[in-house]
Amino acid sequence: VAVATATAGLATPGTVALADARTAARRAELAAQRATLQRAQSGRSADWLAAESSAGTWQQALDVLGDRERIADLARAQDRAAVLTARAALDEMLQDQDWVEDFERNKTVRASATGRLYWLNAWNDQSRTMGKVTKDMTLWSGVPVAEIVDLAKLAFAAEVPEPRYPHLTTGQTVAVTFPALGDVRLVATIAKIGQALGPPRDARAAGPDAPVADQRVFTVTVDLTIPEAQRGRVMPGVRGFLELPVVDP
Repeated sequence: VAVATATAGLATPGTVALADARTAARRAELAAQRATLQRAQSGRSADWLAAESSAGTWQQALDVLGDRERIADLARAQDRAAVLTARAALDEMLQDQDWVEDFERNKTVRASATGRLYWLNAWNDQSRTMGKVTKDMTLWSGVPVAEIVDLAKLAFAAEVPEPRYPHLTTGQTVAVTFPALGDVRLVATIAKIGQALGPPRDARAAGPDAPVADQRVFTVTVDLTIPEAQRGRVMPGVRGFLELPVVDP
């Protein structure tokens, strides 16, 4: 019995071959599982790379689309600016055309009365000085440029010493002489007596020894009716003297 038991514990060649076959099968099974796991992992890596690639392509597409929209917005803005510029140029051209037509309608000025035209002084924007209005001079709208003077009726203004103030009244008859015209003497009528007193334009005319009262003057304006024979000789700007009635002391 003891011998039989010992014999039962020994491995036979058939038993060893069976065990090796099972081990080989197990190894093959593990290798297959490992290969499956590796393929699965490779698949997941491939999916991640594909997803990243797709995400990059999608972002690039968005960037391209954004650039196109910005370019389109810029083009639309440039088109609007071009339209506004063209409209402004058209408006300016129409305004210039209106100005030309208005000038053509009003370039001929007809006097409302008979007389001589005297150009006035005005501010010259180009030279920034005051001067007589001349041809091609640029002026503001509404600025008077000339006066039409009726040479048959003129006004004459003179400075009169203060002591004569109480002795003068409007409507009073006086005379005006013009030495430069051969002492031409014309009858005049006082039209206005000034209310302000002040020094004469030429203060030296009164002399340094003149009384204080005589150094203050007021302005008297008279109306002149120019005789036919004197018209063209008695002109605006001619210097003369006002003759006042004699006042009893």
